[in-house]
Amino acid sequence: MWLSQEKTNEIEFKSRALLDAVYPDGIDLPVDLSKILNYYGLKLFLANFSDKQVAGAYNREEKSIYVHVDDPRNRMVFTIAHELGHHVLHEGKKDLETFFRLSADLIKSEDEAIETEANWFASSLLMPEIEVRKYFREVKGDPKKLSIIFGVSTTAMYWRLKNLQLI
Repeated sequence: MWLSQEKTNEIEFKSRALLDAVYPDGIDLPVDLSKILNYYGLKLFLANFSDKQVAGAYNREEKSIYVHVDDPRNRMVFTIAHELGHHVLHEGKKDLETFFRLSADLIKSEDEAIETEANWFASSLLMPEIEVRKYFREVKGDPKKLSIIFGVSTTAMYWRLKNLQLI
């Protein structure tokens, strides 16, 4: 599912405002999600979900994020940022107190928009546009080098570069 330009701009603005609040003296890379969790008073737990397709969950009432204990570090980081996206973007949606990030082919169509929004938020939080554009020039567009700088998978960086129309 694609998001409108207006929606992506809104998400980019919210992620940047959060980064500016947490890093008032400039962003350190890779983004330290523990600082953002602390900013919101959220707790992080490693979990062993019975459904292996579940990578993470967010419980608004408990102010908790859960990530799958066996996932690679880069996936855990993206999952935490994704669940933070639900915290920031989807407040007040009574039917959305707990979120599960499943494989894309398992997402119900009515949940597709909010999952896409949370993914966009995660990308813009972990790979802020200004910094991506700066380092893109410095490393001559090498997604592998960029993924190391930003602490994300090469695949996540590739999609961020594509969405920012840098490749």
